[in-house]
Amino acid sequence: MRIDQQITLLRQAGRADKAHALAKEHYIVGGSNSRMLTSAYGWVLYARIRDGDHYFHSSVAMDDYKQWLDEFQSLFPKVEDNEINAYLLRVAIKQCNSTNWFLGFLHWFRLERLTEKDNLPYITANKGSYLSTSEQYFNAIAYQLAHVQQQADADLLNWAEQMLNLGLQKHPDSEHLQYCKALQLVQMGKAKEGIHSFNGIAEQKSDRYWIRIQMGHLLLVAGNVEAAKSQFQQAIEMGMSYDKSRIYFFDLRILLSKLLLNYPVKVLGEMLVYGHYYSECLKYNNAVADHLLDINEQWNNDKRDRHLMEMEERVAEFREIWGLDDD
Repeated sequence: MRIDQQITLLRQAGRADKAHALAKEHYIVGGSNSRMLTSAYGWVLYARIRDGDHYFHSSVAMDDYKQWLDEFQSLFPKVEDNEINAYLLRVAIKQCNSTNWFLGFLHWFRLERLTEKDNLPYITANKGSYLSTSEQYFNAIAYQLAHVQQQADADLLNWAEQMLNLGLQKHPDSEHLQYCKALQLVQMGKAKEGIHSFNGIAEQKSDRYWIRIQMGHLLLVAGNVEAAKSQFQQAIEMGMSYDKSRIYFFDLRILLSKLLLNYPVKVLGEMLVYGHYYSECLKYNNAVADHLLDINEQWNNDKRDRHLMEMEERVAEFREIWGLDDD
C-alpha cells in the first residue's frame, strides 16, 4: 500500500495525529513529492485543525494551529484550484480568527484560491446552509481589522482595508461587514460617522437581537454607556421573547439581572459581542474570561435543578400509573 493511502486510512479512522506523523516522515520539504502524498498531507492538516478543539484534544494550543497552517502554506505555495482550500479556510477561521497572526495567513491565502462554487451558500452534509466560503473570508478579514489587537505592518493593514471595502461592495447587506466597518471608524475617533453608517442596517433589521448587541457595542466603544446599556437590555429582552433562554452559553435571565444591577456594562458588552462572534474562541479572550465563571456556574446549577425536578415529576407519574405508594 502506498504511503499516501496509509495516511488517508489513518485519517479516516480518526487517527489524524498518527497520519500527520507519517506524512511528515515521508514528505520532503523543498523536494520532489507526489501530488497524492501532498494531497493526503493537506487533508490531514485540515482534519487536525477541524478537530483541534474537540475534548479529546484539549492539549491543542494556538501555536499548534499556527504550525499546521505554516505546513499547509509550504505544501501549496502557489495559488491553484484545490478542493482542500475552501475546507481548510472554513475550519481555520473558526479556530484561529481571534489570534494576532491570522491576518497574515488570510493575506497569504488570497481570494484567488476560491472557486465560483465557493461564492454559493455552503451546504453541510446534513443539509444545513451557511454563508458562502468567500463571504466567510471577507468576514474574517473584517473581524481582524475591527476586533483583534495586532502589530501588523502598514501594507498588510492597507490590503485588509481594501478587502473589507471589496467585501462591502459584494455583500452590501451584510450586517457583519457593516458592523466591523462602523466599529473601525469608532475606534479611529470617528464615532458619529461610524454609528451613522450602521444606523441604516440597524433600522432595516431592528427585529434581530444581535443587531442591538452590535449597536450597543458601538455606543459602548464610543463612550455612550447609558445608550449602550439600553441597547443591550433590549437585545437580551428580545432574545428572551424569542424563547431563547441562552445566547451561546450565556443565560439571558442572569445577564439581564446583572445589567439591571449595574454589573460593569463594558464586561457585559464584551460577553455579548464576542459571544456572538466566534464563541468557540472566547476562551482565548482574556478580557472576559474571569467574569464568565459565576454566570456559567449559575447556569449549570439551574440546569441541574431543572433536571432533578423533571426526574421527580416522571417518578411521580410512574407511581400514579402503577398505583405505587410512597413506600
